[in-house]
Amino acid sequence: PFLAEQGVSPWSDMPCWVPAEGDERGFGRVSTARAHDAGLGRRPLDVTVRETLQWWHEQPAERRELLRAGIAPEREIEVLRAWHDRT
Repeated sequence: PFLAEQGVSPWSDMPCWVPAEGDERGFGRVSTARAHDAGLGRRPLDVTVRETLQWWHEQPAERRELLRAGIAPEREIEVLRAWHDRT
């Protein structure tokens, strides 16, 4: 609730955060056990990072300009101050 009150957006400002409400309730609690039991494997993190960075560098400059995720450092400072000042 605090992040929503601060106007922080899931996925864009906080790419790994999805509020546990509405259609996304339980999003972070989905079990992958059946997929693993059926043979789905995991990619090593270093491979994922390396290949994502390679993909990024292959994108045209115009597209790289538009692809942004994460909260701006100045905005993060504001939100953290509000968090610490809330009591």
